[in-house]
Amino acid sequence: MAQFTTLGQTQEINTKIDSILSTQASMQAIGLIGKTVTFTTDQGTSTGTVSALSWSGTSPQLSIDVPGGGTVTAGLSQVTLIK
Repeated sequence: MAQFTTLGQTQEINTKIDSILSTQASMQAIGLIGKTVTFTTDQGTSTGTVSALSWSGTSPQLSIDVPGGGTVTAGLSQVTLIK
């Protein structure tokens, strides 16, 4: 019986850690609005200004305005430099 209790507690801790990480990623993304970032895509590396945020599940997605008038959506893991 003790093993089931420990398993349940471990699962609860994992859920709370996931929630903390999601909140941290959201706060980090909010701080990027208006910043110039360099990011990678399948087409290579680009630079632009973060103009908005959206969420895909629990992951923030950045809307990045790039030179030439386009907007690209990228995840935090794609950002390589913040200016």
